[in-house]
Amino acid sequence: MVEVLSLIAQILLEGVNLFISPIFHLEMLWIVIPVILSWVFAEFFQEKLGTDMGNAISNGVVALWAGIDWTRNLMSQFSGFSMDFIMKEGLCVLLFIYGALVVVLGLKGKGIIKYVGRIREVTYLILAFTPVVYGYYELNLLTLAAIAVYFPVFYIIIEIIDRLTPTPEWEKESKDEGLDLPKDELQTELGTGLEGADVFGEKKPAQQAVQQPAQQQGYACPTCRGQLTYIPQYQRYYCYNCKKYI
Repeated sequence: MVEVLSLIAQILLEGVNLFISPIFHLEMLWIVIPVILSWVFAEFFQEKLGTDMGNAISNGVVALWAGIDWTRNLMSQFSGFSMDFIMKEGLCVLLFIYGALVVVLGLKGKGIIKYVGRIREVTYLILAFTPVVYGYYELNLLTLAAIAVYFPVFYIIIEIIDRLTPTPEWEKESKDEGLDLPKDELQTELGTGLEGADVFGEKKPAQQAVQQPAQQQGYACPTCRGQLTYIPQYQRYYCYNCKKYI
């Protein structure tokens, strides 16, 4: 029992030291500060009602840039091939591939991008592994365990803050009006006037535009009994009082 508690304490302490390390090693701030600023503005002013394609693509670019910075720093420390160097370079490649994949999926309008391309996940990966790539922490089981343990804590705290803070009015309006449409819906909207046109690299026949209501009357939230709003982008109803989809 004592050994288990000691291991838990080590993991928790390792995580704290990992995330505060940029304060003591200022060279990491060149990548950490832009990532944090991008996360704050995207999280609380753009993605409160979900990630759209444009945001996801931007988040993928952030991951690409971080992967490039990691590789730059790693090559500046290169003194010969070793297992440590290979593992860190593997992290750089994985982050770069992840960023590129998010961008490609966003450009293709794939729905999964709303779940794998959120700024929250991108930010956590960069903040967690930057001290490792920069050489201040070893890539071992203790570090990986700390990163895994703190992820749900980070996610839940941000989710609570997200629900407690008000949603910007402009984001409500943009979601209500369906301004950020996925590829399939955009093709439907444009289909009538673009017969035979190559939209998003795919030739499709003209389709009759389907007009979806921005707001349906008569639907009440089962929790607060308030008015529900239909969000065409996600084809779901949203309660602004409870700040959740129904």
